Amino acid sequence: MLAQENTVIRVFVSDKIETINNKEFYLHKVEKGQTLYSIAVAYDRPIQVIVQENNIVNNLISTGQILRIPVEYAVNEVADTSKINRNDKIWHEVKKGETLFGISKKYNISIQELEKLNPELKNGLKAGQKLVVSTNAIDSKRKTLIEPENITTQADTSNNFFIHIVKNKETLFSISNLYVVPVKDIIALNPEAEKGIKPKMNLKIPTTVNFAFEIKADTAPKVTHRDTVIQVIRNVNCPPNPSKKVLQVGLLIPLYLEEVADINTDFSSHAYQVSRKAVRPFTYIGFYQGLMLALDSLKLKGVSLNLHVFDITEDIQKARNLIGKPDLKKMDLIIGPFFKEPFNVVANFAKDNKIKIVNPVISDNSSFPAYQGLFNTSPNAEIQIEQLVYYLYKKHNDKNILIVNNNSANEQNILGIIKKYWNSIVGNDTNFFKYTEVLYNRDGLTGIINNLKGGKTNIVLCLSNNEAFVSNFIRKLSEIQEEEKLMLFGLPSWQKFNNIELAYLDKLKYHYFTTNYINYRNANTIDFIEKFRLKYEIEPDNYAFLGYDIGLFFINSLYDYGPNFTECINNIPAGFLFSPLQFRVNPFQGSYDNITINFLRYNNFILEEAP
Repeated sequence: MLAQENTVIRVFVSDKIETINNKEFYLHKVEKGQTLYSIAVAYDRPIQVIVQENNIVNNLISTGQILRIPVEYAVNEVADTSKINRNDKIWHEVKKGETLFGISKKYNISIQELEKLNPELKNGLKAGQKLVVSTNAIDSKRKTLIEPENITTQADTSNNFFIHIVKNKETLFSISNLYVVPVKDIIALNPEAEKGIKPKMNLKIPTTVNFAFEIKADTAPKVTHRDTVIQVIRNVNCPPNPSKKVLQVGLLIPLYLEEVADINTDFSSHAYQVSRKAVRPFTYIGFYQGLMLALDSLKLKGVSLNLHVFDITEDIQKARNLIGKPDLKKMDLIIGPFFKEPFNVVANFAKDNKIKIVNPVISDNSSFPAYQGLFNTSPNAEIQIEQLVYYLYKKHNDKNILIVNNNSANEQNILGIIKKYWNSIVGNDTNFFKYTEVLYNRDGLTGIINNLKGGKTNIVLCLSNNEAFVSNFIRKLSEIQEEEKLMLFGLPSWQKFNNIELAYLDKLKYHYFTTNYINYRNANTIDFIEKFRLKYEIEPDNYAFLGYDIGLFFINSLYDYGPNFTECINNIPAGFLFSPLQFRVNPFQGSYDNITINFLRYNNFILEEAP
């Protein structure tokens, strides 16, 4: 077993401020390794304040989650059991790791005043010690933190925009990402911004967005006028309103029950273990088992529901037969089917009957109906490439980027998507953040060497899916790693290749992206695995983790927030095990598309999340 180092993850205070219900909040995105405690310390806020404002359950937060942290708060509004009111005094119980400076900042009182109120401090500060932090002699204004000098946004209710005041080091792209608004839409309202922006400049930010994605004419779905103008998903913090009704949930999963009779039922035999991997009834059973574990957790919370399981395979007629029965109309939520054509049939039914429906595994959703109650949890190929470009721009804009391809049709298709999103994401910053295309079938390794930049890390992004080529390419690239600073980026499909030496990947600091990742060192993951083993006496597969995540998130959302949970879908607390869900409205179909992917790397022969 490998020893795990205790790494201190630094928390930087966000400069993003948003006004919600006339109250200002910092918007903090949780990074890998950050905890509620470390975030609370960085912002100098009690943990209870953050928990209350974000409806956090069991103090669990997840990487990528957006937390609202109040710019100011009243001390007497904090439900903190460590503060004990005695007559006209407010007391604070010192926690491990706290300092006099931190306590003084928390209560807006000077260290000198603290020492006067607590003479015992001359002997030092100790955990468990009770300190007087306020009396009637101290101005009550000290119960409130000082208001910041600058407010980032100003509402303008007379127009379809609001004002953003540009801060130092902000770019058009960073502002567009802050408000989930394309750069071109900001420029449309602010023509002068095309030449550049400056600190303290007032920018108009649109409240509706015009998207201009390209879709081939023969594949474009027929939609209403709202296909080009959509409502941006704002970070709305909805108050929970738990449902008192018994929820009806339909799981349309391929169980292939007609084949069960042919399975070897001698569970202790080797033949059974082999057949379990070979027969279709076991393919998706893990999803059902993971979902059932999620229901166990939800029942402890008080959720009442009936789960209706239907055996819907790739046979489209089964889906047609099901929607002809009255049972499905009673559903509050449908999960599945797992195949494209049957899902299309049921999705149209769900749209007609205004039932929320979740697409759990199908990435190609281009033919699905235009429906606001449809949730696609598996990012399609274009979203994955878009997020790759965004990741390179956000995390590696100081590096030299080389994109290597052999001019095949598939590689040119990927390159076309990269170019599309490079222009929209990087925008005016292309003057300093560029990439160089290398045609390897024409220029070979020399084409890469001639475009490397000394003194810089050079990222080589290879677009090939050909295993023989990739294996040979990695070997050759590793030979020049000694002289040059190289970092290799590849495609998710490489993980299925059998002929690639791990030593080469590790040497090249190999990175790749994927729609799912299980961190087996995570405490929640370990807990899930133990419960799964105890209940089913087998190891959970990827579908088990997915079933747990989807069941827990969507059923919990429906229970806590009702059918309109979409209004705050990106701010609903969740502890995902398999793949985080962060949704964006599809501009053509109105559905909610998950846009989260994971970036992984090899580091000392260990696969881990990339920073």
